[in-house]
Formats: sequence, C-alpha cells, structure tokens
Amino acid sequence: MKGRIHSFAEPFISFGRGLERHSIDPKEGLSRNKPLDYNVGRRTFSMVNLGIVALEGDLNNVIEHLANMVNAHQAAARTGGVPYPGFENIYGGLKLNIPSRKTSDSIQIISGMEIENAKKSSLPFDNIVQLYSHKLEGLEQRREAQVAIIEVPEVLQPFFSYGSERRDLRAALKALGVRKRMYTQLLLASKLDHTQPGYDLCDNMWNLSLALYVKAGGVPWRLEQSSEGTCFVGISFGIKFGERQSILIGLAEVFDEFGESVNIKVVEDTYTSDRGLHLSKAKMKDLVELAVSGYVESKNSHPQRLVLHKTTFFDDWEKQGALLAVSDGTACDLIYAQFRTARRLIASGGYPPDRGTFWQTNEDGGLLYTTGYVASRKTYPGMGTPHPLQITKHHGDSPITSIAKEVLGLTKMNWDSAAIMNREPVTIEYSRRVIEVLKEGVQPEQTLKDFRYYV
Repeated sequence: MKGRIHSFAEPFISFGRGLERHSIDPKEGLSRNKPLDYNVGRRTFSMVNLGIVALEGDLNNVIEHLANMVNAHQAAARTGGVPYPGFENIYGGLKLNIPSRKTSDSIQIISGMEIENAKKSSLPFDNIVQLYSHKLEGLEQRREAQVAIIEVPEVLQPFFSYGSERRDLRAALKALGVRKRMYTQLLLASKLDHTQPGYDLCDNMWNLSLALYVKAGGVPWRLEQSSEGTCFVGISFGIKFGERQSILIGLAEVFDEFGESVNIKVVEDTYTSDRGLHLSKAKMKDLVELAVSGYVESKNSHPQRLVLHKTTFFDDWEKQGALLAVSDGTACDLIYAQFRTARRLIASGGYPPDRGTFWQTNEDGGLLYTTGYVASRKTYPGMGTPHPLQITKHHGDSPITSIAKEVLGLTKMNWDSAAIMNREPVTIEYSRRVIEVLKEGVQPEQTLKDFRYYV
C-alpha cells in the first residue's frame, strides 16, 4: 500500500469556558454542561414557541410526540447511548411552549378532504404545496411561533420523489419557510409511531430538541480548537431542469464569531453554463468576494486565511477567480472534497477503520474516514460500510494533514444532529441543503443568509 496512515483524535466541542466544559459527544456535553450560549450569557430568548400544521387525524399524536421532549427518556439498551434528561434540564431551564387544541391560533389543521382534493387535481404536487402555504400563512399572522412544526402525513410519502424531475416535497416545504421567513421543522408521520421495530424515542428526542433550540436562535456548542482568523466556505452544485437547464450553486460560510460561537451564513446563486459543474473566473471571483464580505461584516477585519471546500475539482478558471477575490496577505487553500471513490481501507479484527483515520496517498491528497469505529465508545455508530471522503488540495500552503484535521473538526459542527459523528463537513452539508431548496424555485432575492431556514 502506497502512502501513509495517520490517526486523528476525535475533535472536542466546547460548551463554555474552561476545559472541563468540553466533550467529544454532543449529547453528553449538553447533558452535563448545557448549551454554549447559556453558559457564556449570550442567549437572547427565554422560551421556544411552537406552531403546528398537521393533518386533522394526526394532530393529537403530533402534540403527544412533541410533549415527549419535556420528559426524561432512557436510551435503548442496544445503543448504550446517552439518556435524554428532558428539555428544561438540557437547555438551562428553557421553557418549551407546545400549543394545544385550546390555543387554536397556534395550530393550523389540514383536513383529509383538502389533501384528497389536492392529490386529485391536475397539478397535485403544486397544489399540495399551495395548501401548506395557505396553512403557514395562518401561523405567520401569529408571530409568537418561533418554529413552525410541519407534519407530513403518510399519505403524502409518494411526493418525496415525484414525477420525472423527482421533486421532493420536503424541499418544497423548506422553500416555503424561506419565502415566508419562517423557521420550520418537518415531522414525518413515521416518527409518530413509537412501536415500530428499532424506534429509539430517546435518540429522536435528542435530535428534535436540538433542532428546535437552534432554530429558535440557540448556539449549542463550538469547536474546542477553532481556527481563529480563518473563513471556511463550502460550494456545492445541483442541476434544475425546466424550460432551460440551470446550474444551482449552494454556498455555506463558516467562521468563528466572538471566540465563543460559530456563525454560518448561507447564500446562493443560479446560472446557465456550457462548462458543466464549474464556474467561470468572474463567477468564482464574485462568489468568493461575497463570502469574504460576510466575514468582514461580522469581524470588522479581513480573514487571515480562506479555505474553500468544493464538490467538483477546481479548474484553472476557478483557481484564478478565487485568488483574484482574496486580498494581499490572505492565505488561500482550495480543497476538492468527494465521496465517490472506489478506494477503501480494510481494518483487521472485523471492525471498520477508526473514524479519524487518514490515508495520505500523496503530498496533496488522501482519504479521510469521517465515519467509522469510535474507539472511545467501543462502537461503530453507523450502518453499512463507511465510505471515506477523498480530499485533494488544488492550491495552498497548508499541509494536507492539517486540512484533513480541519475537515474532521467541521463534521462536528452540524447543529441539526446530536450524533457523535457526521459524514460531511458542515461546509458541504449545509451548501447541499441550500441546493435542495433552490430546486424548488426560490429566487435570489428571496434567499436568506441564516442557515437555520434550510435545515
């Protein structure tokens, strides 16, 4: 085997000042320490207010499911996971305001007849989306709801991949939230059935409560070893088919703010290209300048270093455009990240390779296992065979091992999951989420920079 194997330790995430308030596990860290913004006195809200859009026959189950967040739950024996201590215990006494049938102005009910009429129409997908849009307008008039819970009943499951264009109802509902400037949390009807085989209520409550806390404005944790002065940017691509083919660009920007949290901004763009999934020099320059301006706006200074993670390789035009956008004295690393690689490591002993294993194949590239066996937990918390992330440096002076460590750290920054490990760095994860929403026709003037609208 050519190359060299490196083993990176699991990155720590911080929930406050001092080494005693860090952990490798979001659940363990929140349970023991409470969220970062609470500990440093930066939380700006005292309650999480919910609104609900649900099918009439499912409403009681939706309310009961949400109420489970208030109570403590033990982890399933098969997982050996972290118990869920209850919403207030995790989030520093924060109240969760769940509407009931008596507070009807916080609940919008969809009747079975409304669903059937939309399904039988000539444009069922569009009419279903329009139905939800109308219901959200009812919540929109009541601005006390910080997060809108949108239940998607089982009867609408065929619309998760609908028609020749494979339109996705989940993405369309997220697009509604972007247009209406509403934070949304989708709740699939399958999550309401706690009796199904393998269902883990404890794990479900961890993820749901975290998502609601973040969408209400919370900052749960940051990386213990953050890269001060560095701006990370993720660029992903998608294709939208219509009267003409358009290339969609999702961009997520990550940088340290106040030294105590991580700010993630999302922007987007769309264009028509004959060059495939690559940008012109001018387009790349514009996008990078947009990202740098976001950093300057927040930090009142230019980044010392810019790191671009991109899901297609950097061609010469893109390299030139990116470098034209950075000011003198700013270091720039251009990183191509992809999961489509046939190369694998086969570990001995029957376990997958450890998460954090980096197979450096040359000076500028290698394969990083962002999922895999977690030695400190003596388990592989995943399904199937883990696939490594291939990273290739196309420009920059940073050692590839340093680049790989940063990528591993950024997999811990997905605030939409309480899992101990995530597959993609948040730069790529969130830029992909933007693409899904853009496919549903959100226009540039409608896009919002806050990532919370997209997850």
